Amino acid sequence: MAFIEPDILMAEEEFRLIRDYIYNHCGLSFDISSKFLLEKRLSNRVKLHQLKNFKEYYRFLRYDPKSSEELSAIIDILTTNETYFFRESCQLKAFSEEHKRTEPMHLERRLLYGRGAVHYCNAYP
Repeated sequence: MAFIEPDILMAEEEFRLIRDYIYNHCGLSFDISSKFLLEKRLSNRVKLHQLKNFKEYYRFLRYDPKSSEELSAIIDILTTNETYFFRESCQLKAFSEEHKRTEPMHLERRLLYGRGAVHYCNAYP
């Protein structure tokens, strides 16, 4: 298995600055074990903006008028955007069948214990 180095290396201080900036902006949290991930995924952004290193990239994030656009791009790059929840036909079919099976029970329960119903339980010695 080949080990692929990031195109631009990130110093620990740069990692801490960028990590903290991202966290303060949107709450994404990265520990030191995620340094390689940030290096790999953000090095293309450094190149795109024709910057030399991550320190310049951090300054760009802090002070450039287009930094809010860049932060949106960072969020897209650093997060996983797959949402396959109930999108496959077999999942939809299973969900539909389960709903058909359980809906009568839920409907009966709602009719029996409808909204606003009051229940009393008195215990006598």
